[in-house]
Amino acid sequence: MISPKKKNESLMKFYNPKVAKVIRRTRMGCLVQPYKPRQSYLLEQNTGQYDNVYHRYVEYVGFKIPYNGTLCYVTYNRTYDFLKRALPEYEITEAKHNEIKFFSEDIQLKGIKEFKPAQSELIGSIDQSIKLKNERVWFIHLQTAGGKTLLATYYATKFSMKTMVMCFSDNILRQWVETFETKTTIDPRRMIRLTGNLMDRLLAGEISPYQYDVYFATPTLIDRWANSRVDFKRVSDFFDRVGIGFLIYDEAHRNVSSVVRLVSVVNPRYQMYLSADFGQGEFNRELQFKSIFKMVPILEPTEQVQRSMKYTKLVVVEYNTYPNAIEKEEPFNRFGYDGTSFMRYEFRKGILQNVILHIIKTFLNVELHHRMLILFMNIEHVDIVHEDLSKRFPNYKVGKYYADLPQEEKDDVKDNADIIIATYGSFSTGLDTHNIKYVLSCNQCNKVQDNQAAGRSRPLPDGTDSVYFLLVDMGFSYCRTKLKNRLFYLQETKSKDDSAYHYIYNTVMHRDDFVNDYVVEGEKRAEEMVKKRMEETAKKKERKKKLKSDGEEKT
Repeated sequence: MISPKKKNESLMKFYNPKVAKVIRRTRMGCLVQPYKPRQSYLLEQNTGQYDNVYHRYVEYVGFKIPYNGTLCYVTYNRTYDFLKRALPEYEITEAKHNEIKFFSEDIQLKGIKEFKPAQSELIGSIDQSIKLKNERVWFIHLQTAGGKTLLATYYATKFSMKTMVMCFSDNILRQWVETFETKTTIDPRRMIRLTGNLMDRLLAGEISPYQYDVYFATPTLIDRWANSRVDFKRVSDFFDRVGIGFLIYDEAHRNVSSVVRLVSVVNPRYQMYLSADFGQGEFNRELQFKSIFKMVPILEPTEQVQRSMKYTKLVVVEYNTYPNAIEKEEPFNRFGYDGTSFMRYEFRKGILQNVILHIIKTFLNVELHHRMLILFMNIEHVDIVHEDLSKRFPNYKVGKYYADLPQEEKDDVKDNADIIIATYGSFSTGLDTHNIKYVLSCNQCNKVQDNQAAGRSRPLPDGTDSVYFLLVDMGFSYCRTKLKNRLFYLQETKSKDDSAYHYIYNTVMHRDDFVNDYVVEGEKRAEEMVKKRMEETAKKKERKKKLKSDGEEKT
C-alpha cells in the first residue's frame, strides 16, 4: 500500500497555483480547483474514512485528481456554508449541464402490457417530481427483482436523450443490453459497449457521435481511461462530445469512489441511481454513502407494496462445534475477525458440512423442480463441498460456479444444476436464474451480502415461498452477536414474515458416518497444512542462515 505521504508527493507535480481558485458544483458533486494536499483539514477529514489498522484517514468520498492541467479535489455535493468554512478564499460557481443530443430515431417500449405495482408507483412519483419540483436526479431504492432495469429503460425512451448505462458488473451490463433489445424498438446497432480505444476515437471525432444512442460502460473503465490520460477533464469532454443527457447508474451502492469521481466532473441533464441496498459493510461507510444522496429525492414504493413483493422466509440453523478456549481465538487476528480463518476452522471440525447434508436430505425435492444454492466466500471451500456432494448425491446434478471457470460451464450450472455451490461474489448481483427455492449462507456475512444472497432466489412458478438459511455456529459469541444485526436488516428488506424460524441442529444426535468422514478428511487437511507451514518455516531459516554466512564471508 502506498503511504499517504508518498501519494501526496506524487500528486504535487500536477498542482498549479496559478489557476483561479474556484469550486465548481454539479448537481451531485463538487470540484475544488486547484487543491494542494492537506490544504483543508476539515474537508479531507469530513470526506475520509478512519483506518483503525493504520490509524489514519484514507480517501472514501473525497479524492485528489488531475483535472484540466492542475490538481483538484472532488467530493459529493456539499452545502454552500460548509464549502465557505472549509475553503473561504474560493469562489463557488454552479456547473452547466453537459451538452445533450437526442436519439436519432424514435424508440418506444414493446411487449409491456402493464407495469408492476411498485414500478407504477415510482413512475407516478418521478413524473410528479418533474412536474412540481423540476427534479432531474433520483435515487431508486427497490428490492431485487422489483423491476429497476425496466423502469430506467422506460425513462430512457421517454427522455429520448443519448443515454449512458453504468454498472460494475459485466453480467449486469449484458442484461441491460438484452432489456433494450427485447423491451424496446431500438436498432441493436445503435447500442455500444465502450472501450478505452473507442472512447478515444469518439472524442477525437474519428467516429460520429450520432452513430450510437445508448452506451454501456463499467465505472472501472472510465476511471482507468481518465487515469491513463492523466486528466479527468477528458471524461467531461467525452460526455459533451457524444451528448449524454441521461445517466443511469445501476447498483449504486457498489464502487462508491467511482460514483463520486464521475458525478463531480460530469453534469448530465437527467440522472438515475438504482440500488436494492442502502447499506454498506460498516456503519460509518453507510453514513457517508447516504450523505452522497442527501440532496436527492430517494424514491421507494409504499410499505404495503413492498410487503406484497416479499417472498422469502428466513431460517436460522443453529449448530455448535463446541470450540475450546484456544479454538475460540482462531478466527481472529490482530486486525479483528477473519472470515477465511473461521471457515478453515469450521471445515476442520466437519460439523458445518454435516449440517449442509442434513438440510439437503430434509428439504430438497428435485421432483418439484426446486433447486438449491450454497454460498461460500472462498473458492477452496466451493471445490471441497462440490467434490463431496457429487459423491453423496449421484442422482442430482451438482455444479460449482465461480469466476475462474469457463463461461459455458457456468451457464450450464446456472440453468440446469439441482445443487449449485458458488461464491458470494460470483453468484451475486444481476445474476438471475430460475427455480432456486433454497439458499444456504454458510459464512458470517454483512447485511449487504445477506441481502444480495437472499435475492438470488426468485418467486417460484408454483407460488411457494423461497427459503434463506443462515448457518450459525452458536459456539462463538461473535456469530451470536452478528446474527442479531443480520436478522434485523433481512426482516426489513427480504423477510415475508416479521420473525425468523430457528432450527436447532443437534450435533451429537446427528453425528453419523458423514460427519466422521468429514472429520477424518478435515484432520488430514489440517495435518498437511501444518506440515507445509513447518517446511516453509524451515526453508526461511535456511535462507536466513545462508544470507548471514554469505555476508560474513564478504566481510
